[in-house]
Amino acid sequence: MACEDTRLNVYGMLGLEEGDAHVIRNDGGVITDDAIRSLTISQRLLGTRETTLIHRTDCGMLTFTDEEVKGQIQEEVGTKPEFALEVLTDLEEDVRQSSRRIKTSPFIPYKDSVREFIYGVESGRLREVSWLSGAAVVGRTDAKGSRGCHTSSLVEAREVELTAAGSLRPGEARGCWRRHFGNKSASSMQAL
Repeated sequence: MACEDTRLNVYGMLGLEEGDAHVIRNDGGVITDDAIRSLTISQRLLGTRETTLIHRTDCGMLTFTDEEVKGQIQEEVGTKPEFALEVLTDLEEDVRQSSRRIKTSPFIPYKDSVREFIYGVESGRLREVSWLSGAAVVGRTDAKGSRGCHTSSLVEAREVELTAAGSLRPGEARGCWRRHFGNKSASSMQAL
């Protein structure tokens, strides 16, 4: 699940190829009722088992409030929208809230592998969000560009450096991905 900003190349960012994962997108990458519906279908009918959440810095959803926009809409069309716009106020807390929505949904059967990330637009880094404050950052690309594999942990925040083109170097993430998860078929893809 990722923000719908067209500058985010989710497949390239994660070193995936088209067909490796279901990518669900909306403004802010927020887990809404419709996102729950899509994840439910992805897991129950299409066989996905993992979920990755990606929010990003410099997101337009950080620049307004629900009430501001709903008020403008009400002035224009005469009625206020009933749905929440789900504006963002704190990226780390917002991505954790989206994760909690997945983990508490009775409709989503596979909740053990939910990972939360924030993509830094200016830095070109993808950082895994910690559930504990003050966690160390590990797994940074060194000057030679080597990178170790990363496994999920609730006590570490990780950064993954991207190339200038906005994608991982060819084969790096994919090789790491396959070492941990094996070759994925369509029936065992990851939902993003």
